[in-house]
Amino acid sequence: MKNLFSLIFLTLIASAIYSCKKNEDTAHIGKSLPPSPSSNAETDAKNRALLLGKWYEIADTVREYKNGKLVRTSHPIVTPGDYQAFTPDGYWTEVLRGNSSQRQIKYTLKGNIIKMDHEAYTNGGITEPAYSKNTYIKTLNATTLINFVNDTILYANGDVYVVYEIFHSKR
Repeated sequence: MKNLFSLIFLTLIASAIYSCKKNEDTAHIGKSLPPSPSSNAETDAKNRALLLGKWYEIADTVREYKNGKLVRTSHPIVTPGDYQAFTPDGYWTEVLRGNSSQRQIKYTLKGNIIKMDHEAYTNGGITEPAYSKNTYIKTLNATTLINFVNDTILYANGDVYVVYEIFHSKR
């Protein structure tokens, strides 16, 4: 009888733990966020219209994982007035601490994925090659944009680092 009681008690505890609501901005460890299952022309057009304009950054969270284990969480300082802007002709610009990136980056939107196509450029004598990077939208409405980016770094010793950055923006 004591074993039966213990088994029932442990089952209830496990159920309580697993039924707790997870934090909304928790990214998937080691994986890119999945595309939105509701991606269609009508939804994409609505999201494009919502995305246009300036989004003022209000919070930034960086989570670093080493071999699947969280090793650091930081909150970089966001300066009032920092923003990102999406234009109707498909360009994105970010202005940080009053300084524009001085280049516009082409973007496309499909589902919850914003694909950023960075062109090659030279800065201080160093040329960065062209590349594409995805940003994943968690929340998008008339006043709020929460989006994620992630980078995976593979080291020669076999360590895998994944860095997630979560941007919170308001109109």
